[in-house]
Amino acid sequence: MVSPSSDSYAVPAVRAVESTLVLSFLAAEKLGAHDSALGLNGRERIVTEMAFRFGRADIVIFHDDGSATVVEAKDGSRGYNHVLCGIGQVGLYATQLAMTKGAVTKVRRALMWTSTGDAWLDTLIVVACEQAGVVAVEWPTMAALVGVVTNGSAKWQPPAK
Repeated sequence: MVSPSSDSYAVPAVRAVESTLVLSFLAAEKLGAHDSALGLNGRERIVTEMAFRFGRADIVIFHDDGSATVVEAKDGSRGYNHVLCGIGQVGLYATQLAMTKGAVTKVRRALMWTSTGDAWLDTLIVVACEQAGVVAVEWPTMAALVGVVTNGSAKWQPPAK
């Protein structure tokens, strides 16, 4: 599991790590801000950094209906191509989870990313996700997200779908 450390809050906004996005997601869930796009209702079991033979999924959500959602987190400040690589990664992790006998009834794939800072590129990412059958979950820029984490601002709200 990802655990907050003094290092994760001290990094400059431009160089924040993707675990910052995962931590923000977990914090939003604890506050009851359930993302309907991911099928969350507050009764899920959420696992972070779930290891597979080929890689680690940032987030795996086990739903109470026996299904699961695999979520790959990407930092949009690292560029459009970096975010799009998450579509392939989440497919690899979801396939491995689905191949585990008796583990889950259905596996969904989701890409959660912070904005690239360019609305056009963010729109292209959403379209690419739709075409690949991946749930798109966009968050504000990493700079805004880290600013919220370091300042403790309660004004920002996670994206509502």
